[in-house]
Amino acid sequence: MGNKSNKNGNKMNNILTKELIKTIFGSLGMVPGENFGKLGISTKEFLTKEEIQVMIESEDMVFSVFAGKAIQENSQLDILITPIIVNNYWEFNAVYRVDQYNIHAIKTAYYDENNEVPDLFIYKLNNKWKKLNLFNQLLSCAGFVKMTDKGTEFRPVKEIDSGLLESLHQLIEL
Repeated sequence: MGNKSNKNGNKMNNILTKELIKTIFGSLGMVPGENFGKLGISTKEFLTKEEIQVMIESEDMVFSVFAGKAIQENSQLDILITPIIVNNYWEFNAVYRVDQYNIHAIKTAYYDENNEVPDLFIYKLNNKWKKLNLFNQLLSCAGFVKMTDKGTEFRPVKEIDSGLLESLHQLIEL
């Protein structure tokens, strides 16, 4: 009985994690479909010169990196996002850091019929990725929603933090 309950709890946590990640990406304008490129950080002004090469089905493909920062009160949030869009497949990868705290990362895919891409909500500690617990996932999501509700403006970034860029490369490989 306890094992079945634990499996159901894990399944519910995974569903909640996916929804939290999608909520964060939505608050940043990273949504699949016709609104992509028209909202938030997905617009051209956030597009950088950086590109990330990814091997997809034995083919090398290159994807853009979007970068932004938001300043709220006495804190700064820096974020890099790479959308991987191939045909009707949409995958979003983001790394972000508030001030000089640990780098966090989120990843999800839309229309991933085979569930090949894991929904990740992780943070980097001592150069290793760790799963973020559900409570901290909720806090992180609430922070993004609060910023959106307050009308916090993201600004394009000219110089990209090399630690964030390296972490974005690592995230895409996970």
